[in-house]
Amino acid sequence: MTIDFDKLMDLRVDYAFKLLFIRGKKRLLISLLNAIFANKGIHRKITWLRIKNPYLEKDSKKGKLSILDIAAKLSNGSIILIEIHLHELVEIKAKTIRSWAVTHGTQLRKKEKYSSQPPTIAITFTNGQIKTLAADSKPKIHRLCKITDIETGEILTNAMELHYIDMQAFLAQLIKLGGLEKMQKKTTLPKNNNTETLNNDLIDWLSLMLQKDIEDKNIIKAVYERNKDVKSAIDTLVWQSEDEYARASYIRRQNDLINYETKLFEAEEGKKKAERKSERDRRKIEQLELKNQEEQQKREQAEQLAAEQAHQIAMLLQKVAEQGITL
Repeated sequence: MTIDFDKLMDLRVDYAFKLLFIRGKKRLLISLLNAIFANKGIHRKITWLRIKNPYLEKDSKKGKLSILDIAAKLSNGSIILIEIHLHELVEIKAKTIRSWAVTHGTQLRKKEKYSSQPPTIAITFTNGQIKTLAADSKPKIHRLCKITDIETGEILTNAMELHYIDMQAFLAQLIKLGGLEKMQKKTTLPKNNNTETLNNDLIDWLSLMLQKDIEDKNIIKAVYERNKDVKSAIDTLVWQSEDEYARASYIRRQNDLINYETKLFEAEEGKKKAERKSERDRRKIEQLELKNQEEQQKREQAEQLAAEQAHQIAMLLQKVAEQGITL
């Protein structure tokens, strides 16, 4: 089977993501989630989940343009929130924490103990770096955050579990290493190497999500051949991408995102232009102030010189008068 990867819908567009994982095959979402948990050594094997919001946006223009939201409930009662943020990364941490708090706070039923409440898990795919409070914060592909004791590093509770997956960091590392092999956890790397290794399943899923930006399609073909779940996802994407209605909805949503990106770019350019103008105005003011200071200094020097000359003349006249010299 020959696949034209260029025609596949981009899973970073929320319509395509939901179409595949909600309207397509739910077991594919389970596979993706299990890959994320396994990558951090979390012993949580999902075998069943229920999508709490099994719908696609009817009108994408009224939806959120930079965020995809999926809420799923596991057999143990845990809630998983899945989001994709393509823009405005500064607000992501606050947004995910608030989403977690709202969701976790509404799950407790009457007469239930707080300690019996299962964890709420937030998984956020980002299109850039999530910075920590550290001065030397560096990009990280998969960041897992929990509430910990800052001195001992001990985990206080498992109630909060925040996963941040930086897709651009993955792509940058893939390009740097020239392939997927050196990114695998089983790879032996030299000491002081800053390569972040991942498990094979997460590598394969991220490769699919970023296939539009991966120029070497042999990488995607290799993933297609070795991972049955990703193969199933690609096969599903093929026929979904060929469906006229789905394609039209996807293109409409993609255009909305492009327009949104354009507005953000124009706003940023306008901000930069205003900052450049402000900088030019500031420099002009500084130059005028400097010129005024120089002129003031010249006036003060002239006045001082005139005062000194007047003083010298007065002293000379006094000396002449004392000697009785008639001028």
